[in-house]
Amino acid sequence: MPRLQVVPEWFFILIRVVQSMDSMEWLTIQQTADLLQVSSATIRRHIEDIPHIRIGTQIRIPKNYLQGWVDAQLFTGETKDE
Repeated sequence: MPRLQVVPEWFFILIRVVQSMDSMEWLTIQQTADLLQVSSATIRRHIEDIPHIRIGTQIRIPKNYLQGWVDAQLFTGETKDE
């Protein structure tokens, strides 16, 4: 009778990440600049603040994370005292 193996929890987390990446849209620096209506130099200057991954020398920005980052940058008019 074959022995049943216990699958570690990290395996299931990895599966979920891969599945979400499958449907994720990835943007280049230029596509991100076009979307935000700024120059690619501006994106490169602020790249450490923007969610991204590096693949060799290439940089890719996940569009859904970019939207979340932009939302977090929006000025709401509220102060910390309110």
